[in-house]
Amino acid sequence: MRHVKLIDDYERRMPGLVRQLTGPPEHSALAASYARYYDHQQERAALYRSFLLLATLLLLSYTVRSFLRMREQTLQLQLAASVFASASEGITITDERGTILNVNAAFTRVTGYERADVIGKNPRLLRSGR
Repeated sequence: MRHVKLIDDYERRMPGLVRQLTGPPEHSALAASYARYYDHQQERAALYRSFLLLATLLLLSYTVRSFLRMREQTLQLQLAASVFASASEGITITDERGTILNVNAAFTRVTGYERADVIGKNPRLLRSGR
């Protein structure tokens, strides 16, 4: 029963409390406080926007630089592949263990070995006389 009286008392006093909080003196103080808070939040938002713009520009420059580097490397690889394919000398490409990874057409012409026969083998097979 005591709770009911307390709730009833607050219910009757609530409109007056609301008017008191939103009345002229408190309203202007509340509005000024809100304006200060809003201005502060706008400053923070501007700082975050600046940071995001900087991060975006850095990422964009990194992406462009990476793209240009990859394009240059692709051109270098295409040039190397062209030289490899059109060379008149036999060329053998091996890994660090000496296993043949690739040979060019001139290698096949000079040695008589087909590409499929030597891939995965050791170049010593060339000295073996077949």
